[in-house]
Amino acid sequence: MNEFAWASAVGHIRIKEREILSRADLMRLVEAADLERAVLALRDTFYGPFFAAVSPQEHGKALVAALSEAYGYALEISPEPMLIVAYRARNDFHNLKVRAKSLQLDTPLDKEALSPLGNFGADLHPDETLSEAERLLGSRVSKKEIASFCDTLGQTYRQAVELIEGSRESTHEGLLSLRVDSLIDRRYYDWFARVFRRYGYAGLRVFQKAEVDLVNLRISMRGLRMGLAPELFEEVILPGGDVPAGKILGAYKDGFSGISTVFRGTPWESLAVSGAQAAEKRESLTRWERSCDNALMGVVRNAKYYSIGPEPVFGYLFAKENEVRNLRVILSGKESDLPAQEIAERLRETYV
Repeated sequence: MNEFAWASAVGHIRIKEREILSRADLMRLVEAADLERAVLALRDTFYGPFFAAVSPQEHGKALVAALSEAYGYALEISPEPMLIVAYRARNDFHNLKVRAKSLQLDTPLDKEALSPLGNFGADLHPDETLSEAERLLGSRVSKKEIASFCDTLGQTYRQAVELIEGSRESTHEGLLSLRVDSLIDRRYYDWFARVFRRYGYAGLRVFQKAEVDLVNLRISMRGLRMGLAPELFEEVILPGGDVPAGKILGAYKDGFSGISTVFRGTPWESLAVSGAQAAEKRESLTRWERSCDNALMGVVRNAKYYSIGPEPVFGYLFAKENEVRNLRVILSGKESDLPAQEIAERLRETYV
């Protein structure tokens, strides 16, 4: 841990934070008459150059390019770039899921489903990542860390393949997809937590644990509503949160009331109660899950108050991801002629 090494990076981020759109900025886009006017309103923001290169209907490409730029900037200014690589790697692990799905269904790789926002090319096979990672990251990240990252990716994919090949005939397609996705998620979050733990920054560890807790809370509510058996739930629950996975598993056997109880006394207590109530009534969990996203944003916002360390850089990156999700909601809503009020209700809270 070397907080003072981040002083220059934090200075750069304080300037970049001025580019982040506020709730009021987003609402002006929501109130725009149509898609073209909403895109025009972005002309003088961080997103202006990216939208200038495409038509309004290609807003997805512009947002991907903008977020890729933010990732690249964070990596460039970071004195310990492996922290950025580890966070960004969730996109690389997402691509493993897409590949596994293709193998499971015996269909061509769905390139549209691949994320271009990982650490290297989306169409790169997991066993071919090492040389590409060394080319892209070798001047910034140690060979040992690169090798560990690529080895984790390769091992995870091979384990997913083994699960598919060993269970294809005996497991329902949808259930097998769930098991494969869960295996990949567990491997990612385990590796991600180990990286953050090794570097030792308290603020990043708080985020990592909060994210796992909230993912587990969502999984619990979804699992109970689906009627997922406890032995299968054990495969999808993530370790590494402040609420131990073993306790959640035990509570799961007691149903919604058990999950509400195990999260009692945590920052997620009220979310657990409201989620259980909605799930028991068979109501849509979409609004509740957006509340979970907002709760995680509440944790990340604390990054603004760190004067040194990687937390402000991480907070900026998380803010840009959240901002892009909100812009997708707005622009897709405009493209579909949704009422402004309906679009506004779908927005997540902003970083500023």
